[in-house]
Amino acid sequence: MKPLTCRRCGSTFDHPRPGTPGRPPVLCSDECRQANRRDYTTGRQSARRLRGECIDCKDATVQPALPGTNFCPEHTGRRAAAADRAADARHRRYGLTSDELAGLYAAQEGRCAICKRTEHEVGGRRFAIDHNHACCAGDSACGSCVRGLLCHGCNTGIGFLGDDPERLQAAARYVSRSS
Repeated sequence: MKPLTCRRCGSTFDHPRPGTPGRPPVLCSDECRQANRRDYTTGRQSARRLRGECIDCKDATVQPALPGTNFCPEHTGRRAAAADRAADARHRRYGLTSDELAGLYAAQEGRCAICKRTEHEVGGRRFAIDHNHACCAGDSACGSCVRGLLCHGCNTGIGFLGDDPERLQAAARYVSRSS
């Protein structure tokens, strides 16, 4: 059996259990496995931040564009442009400016309007902007029909029930009766 090469340190090693089925190992030792696990559990971005690399281009030779960030000047501009495009799309679709969205988030104290969990408690996924679908035709909303911010689970739940208050109340009665 030919020797294997460690993906982490580059050294060659023999298969620890020759003849066993499955994919051969790619790391040579416990030290390499622990170092590899540490890099992935702390996040590759955190490891790059410690090394001073740009998160997008992985270049450690350029200084960050802004203190405390890990993006070179080229990628900082791209990130800002992407945020601007997202804000423009949100304004077109829901009629909300970034300030209005921040006000809505603050009014709900950073919690889902239904279950009262934070974005962190629901897995870090951003809240959805909930609006009355009966108010405006099409995919866009007028802005006055925005009801609040919901976590993915709550937004999906009321969406599957067709935003129908009677069906939602019937579901609540059903769940209360069953518990």
